[in-house]
Amino acid sequence: MLKRAGVKLSLYSLLVLVFLWSCGPTGSGDAYRSEVYSAEDPQYRGGVEVSRDRKSVRIYGDIPCYGSYSRYAGQWISIQNGGTSEFTERCRNWWRTYTLEIRNGQLRIYYRTAGSSGIYGDWIPLCPQGGGVSRAEPYLVETNSGNSIRFCHFDQYQNRWVCGRWAAYVCPPECPSGYTYDSSLNLCTADPAYICPSGYTYNSSTEKCERAPNTNRSCPFNPNRPCIQEGSGYFCSPYDCYDAASTPPVNTDTRQGANDVPADGQVTEEGCVGTVYVFNGRDMRCRPPGTQTGFSNCCRKTTTWFGLGRCSEAERQLASLRSWGQLDGNCHYVGEYCAEEWFDVCVQKKRTYCCFSSPLARIIHEQGRPQLGIGWGTPQSPNCRGFTMQEFQKLDFSKIDFSEWVEEEVRKNIAPSIETNIQNVINQIPSQIQGQ
Repeated sequence: MLKRAGVKLSLYSLLVLVFLWSCGPTGSGDAYRSEVYSAEDPQYRGGVEVSRDRKSVRIYGDIPCYGSYSRYAGQWISIQNGGTSEFTERCRNWWRTYTLEIRNGQLRIYYRTAGSSGIYGDWIPLCPQGGGVSRAEPYLVETNSGNSIRFCHFDQYQNRWVCGRWAAYVCPPECPSGYTYDSSLNLCTADPAYICPSGYTYNSSTEKCERAPNTNRSCPFNPNRPCIQEGSGYFCSPYDCYDAASTPPVNTDTRQGANDVPADGQVTEEGCVGTVYVFNGRDMRCRPPGTQTGFSNCCRKTTTWFGLGRCSEAERQLASLRSWGQLDGNCHYVGEYCAEEWFDVCVQKKRTYCCFSSPLARIIHEQGRPQLGIGWGTPQSPNCRGFTMQEFQKLDFSKIDFSEWVEEEVRKNIAPSIETNIQNVINQIPSQIQGQ
């Protein structure tokens, strides 16, 4: 039997007394409630309540905590629209949560205590016709074919389930296709019909007529030009479509690296012979948007290549070499030329760079070549060779501006390391003096 208010309860008793049911199987209540309570103390009670219009339900409880009583109630939820009715009982440093949930004409319950993951009951039919049990011990909710609901709790003292009376609820009528139930009118009303102008369709989520998507991906102002995807959007090509099989494109490209020379000449058994080049470079090229790249830009100065599947590995390497500093890193831009033509229209260009082993080598080339009268060639036939030993000795380094190198490399990377090494030496001086 339950102890009355004012008597100190044990922790075990608190865990048992969810709604503190005892001898009586049901409460007197009214016809809209399924309630269970304690026959010894009627203030211990809880259950499920149906609204006066019988279209909404909620979960509630009157629960004690060390002699004081608290009334809890979840919010009303519509049987038609669904939702969650929930309350959390709190007593000192522990709590319990009771939940009743309705979704798509089905119902389930949920019970959770502090430190537990909780117990979910099964989904059971609610509308258009009930019939099932959703159990999350120590309580359960049951529906029947007469569209009634009742609340039950497991009484651990009597070792049995104690259930409240059946409370009837009303389900919204099933409406035919094209109709929606209006709860305020209690009628099935026809869905509104929208007539949109040609090229537009009605969007029920925004309740607006919206332009229909261009499913055939055609260009509106010139249907002879293809609509090509670039990233997440579609764009019209500046070139007309034609049958490439019957009229192949004209290739005006040249071989990349054709003019490159080895840095140390030829190597034989006698050693290194031929011309030795200092700060030698190599011919590297990339393709801006064109027909070969699917109009992707393979000349981006970045190492991030999302959506650029048609770019080559050499173009990715070039992007990495250009990523240093504000200019083009290890590389000097020579120029751009047409690599492919269709009907005398250039449809694919290429950009040529001379790339070196470091940004410092590129800076020396850019400012040293004008001193010696050495050019860069043309974009189709670049001159990326290094300096010969004789040419390198003729360079006047006092006329070369190394400010870019100092700002990007020395101040950011080399200077902090030098300062650290100097400080380490200073820190070691006292120990060396003491050692002497």
